[in-house]
Amino acid sequence: MNAIKNRISSSIVWIFVGAYTLTIIGPMLYLLLSSFKNSQQLYSQPLAPPHPLMASNYTTAVHAGNLFSGIRNSFIVTTGVVLLSLAISLPAAYGIARIPSRLSRLLERGFAVGLLIPTFSILIPAFLLAAKSGFLGTQKFYIVFMPATALSFSIVVLVQFMRAIPMQLDEAATIDGASHWKIFTRIILPLSKAGLAVVAVFNFVTYWNEYLFSLVLIGVGKGRTVQVALPILQGDRVTDYGLVAAGAVVATLPILIVFIIFRRRMQGAMLSGAVKG
Repeated sequence: MNAIKNRISSSIVWIFVGAYTLTIIGPMLYLLLSSFKNSQQLYSQPLAPPHPLMASNYTTAVHAGNLFSGIRNSFIVTTGVVLLSLAISLPAAYGIARIPSRLSRLLERGFAVGLLIPTFSILIPAFLLAAKSGFLGTQKFYIVFMPATALSFSIVVLVQFMRAIPMQLDEAATIDGASHWKIFTRIILPLSKAGLAVVAVFNFVTYWNEYLFSLVLIGVGKGRTVQVALPILQGDRVTDYGLVAAGAVVATLPILIVFIIFRRRMQGAMLSGAVKG
């Protein structure tokens, strides 16, 4: 009887897993197939395999939208935002997690509340600040300003990872004469690599796909990001959606590469959380 129940329960689980997988893979597969079609094929046979393959969509999209330049700009600003946000959030998370006090608890609650504030609510103040400082339309202001929108998530996540590290390690290092800086750099950081990977990948994906702030703060000039460059592929009257799909695939490839590189770290973070739980 128990064996039958286990089979039924496992079958139900696999059904839900399969359905969830289809909801993720389905749109991605549709986008990939659409990138090899023209508009007529998309309208007449939206789910059929492309025939013939319109591989020219990719070369046209890359040249028409100057996507390689946009990818380079996106990589510069996204990497800058990720590195600067980590440089600020890591010491802050260490102070909150490893130096308990009333102030650290208050700061943690403050950053947690920051997760509830919609990012677009600071768009107008950011625009005015960039305009008055003379850095509107530059990547520099974007790289310096946008880490502020990533601090709440980064600090909250890193605090949880750092708290999972036994305090006995800090106490033993303190007895040996280690300062907070040595404890932070030689003990906490190496043991928080999984948390660093989670925060870095999440922020990279977030700011790679970011469009509104890139459009307003950087603009559509030479420094435009790939997300701002994609709408150029749309026509004024008629849009070749196969061309747009090809551009979207090209813009998505760097995210896939980053995920593949950090995949093991992400898996280690999930497994360590499951073991500790």
